[in-house]
Amino acid sequence: WAEGEDNTASNHYYMLKQFAVLADSFTGEVTSATYHAFRNARADADTDCGGDYLTGQPGDNIRATRCIYWTGGYDFSFLKVDSFGDPLAGATFALYTAYTSVDVNTPYVKGGVPVTAVSSDGTDVNQFPDPEDSTKAQAKGTVLFSKVAPKVYYMVETKVPTGFVKDEGAASMIYQVTIGQDGSAKIERKKLSDPEASYVDAFKVLTKEAREATDMEPAQEAEYQYQLMNVPVSSRKAILKKIAEIDQQPLENAKFDILRYDHTVVAEDQTSSGNGAFWIGNLPFGYYYLHEKAYPAGVKENGTDGWWYTVRVDENGVTVSEQQKEPTIPVATEPEP
Repeated sequence: WAEGEDNTASNHYYMLKQFAVLADSFTGEVTSATYHAFRNARADADTDCGGDYLTGQPGDNIRATRCIYWTGGYDFSFLKVDSFGDPLAGATFALYTAYTSVDVNTPYVKGGVPVTAVSSDGTDVNQFPDPEDSTKAQAKGTVLFSKVAPKVYYMVETKVPTGFVKDEGAASMIYQVTIGQDGSAKIERKKLSDPEASYVDAFKVLTKEAREATDMEPAQEAEYQYQLMNVPVSSRKAILKKIAEIDQQPLENAKFDILRYDHTVVAEDQTSSGNGAFWIGNLPFGYYYLHEKAYPAGVKENGTDGWWYTVRVDENGVTVSEQQKEPTIPVATEPEP
């Protein structure tokens, strides 16, 4: 059954690979022929099932013998960041093969162990090896899932780094991860508490390499990297006002949306009052965007697109940029050596 080189017609394992992937959801018994066909398709050394690889027997339920099935797959990764866009270590994610509208269930299991991944601290080579160079650690904040079979999964952040909370403060955020037959990966998100909501593409930015490229060609999809954010516990009070550029007088009836670094919405349609204020409240440390959608009388407009402002909130205070025609994404800083 395993004769011939990989990807050749004489390799029956290769020809049946897609069946092996789909059979992960099968709940019946494994026949003797099927068991031996897949058991002999690869040498033990080519699997990651360890001793579990040979524990299944003909007639066992598929759940007890999943390791006789395909153990190949594709690596996929993303970057865990804080609300400034800087890499963040210590977040744990788990994969599931099914979920309900109120909970996740059926963990994705390999070798009898539920699959999880932790965002790298950038130093531990043994725990977080770079797939391109085993003598180096992954870049800080990288979350890597190895050898994942192509199908649809559901991903949950099961452990948040100390001093942070989940993106949007949601206790029940679900990510849908789709691994294509070509190894492509797509991450979408929605709240479990809103089962009717559609999945929305997760936030992504150009990779560091793409930003540093000198050519002016349009960026390709592969040059973008997903970034999943945690919000810090630390915050400070912010008073945001609309004032005139020349005499600094308050301006009424300006309307703003406030968004986080990853463009999730904090507040919509915040309208400036007679003293110019449109937001008074605490904001966790990080970058924000103000999108001015309606203008006071006599103020220069930016067409239907509105003006954008970048806001930084930290221990030193609140700073606001000059108006911009489009949101400017801050470039994540490099971790200190």
